[in-house]
Amino acid sequence: KNNVGDIFVYPADQVEKMTKESAPGDGIRYTSAAASSYSNSSSSSSLIRGYRGFVDGGVYAGRVVDDGYGTTYTRIGFTTTHGFQFNPHIFFGGGLGWQIQAGDDLIEDFDVLFPIYAAFRYDIVDGKVSPFASARVGGYASLTCDYDNTLAGGYFNVNFGVRIRRLNMSVGYEAMPGTFSEDEYHGNSRDYDFGLNSFVFRVGVDVGRRAH
Repeated sequence: KNNVGDIFVYPADQVEKMTKESAPGDGIRYTSAAASSYSNSSSSSSLIRGYRGFVDGGVYAGRVVDDGYGTTYTRIGFTTTHGFQFNPHIFFGGGLGWQIQAGDDLIEDFDVLFPIYAAFRYDIVDGKVSPFASARVGGYASLTCDYDNTLAGGYFNVNFGVRIRRLNMSVGYEAMPGTFSEDEYHGNSRDYDFGLNSFVFRVGVDVGRRAH
């Protein structure tokens, strides 16, 4: 049993010796090749129950389709995600972000988009290096839309990557279907359905408690 309450069990034939030592709780220390290996691999890297947060930057390359007409685009984006790590593998939380148009490919209504989402993440390995999968579901709105118009829709993202200590790198796919409502004369409005679909490359860091 370590100092954060985790208990590890090893076969008796792997225990080399048992010794008492002067430590808080006057506990018994078990020395084995397996225990030593685990300690070396998980030091400062084992995720434990509690708060965990992420800050990411990404590049988005994709296509917007409006009534069958498509235009390619490139965007840069930033997200911040915060939540709870339930065990070394499972995280739930939520976050928000900003996406900024990198060129003049689209109209100004798409210049800055503001997504907000719920987030799930699964770290496959409990150690310094771990593959992971993440998913985000929510919605978004335009921050640069003309005051007479509205632009909003759903937000769906799936990413797969690798964590090296606290550095995260991933690739994925993002879908942002939505509706553009344009006010016309005499108080009438017209709605257009469209979709923004992107391949995403994301790099970021995470913070949270680690076992020592």
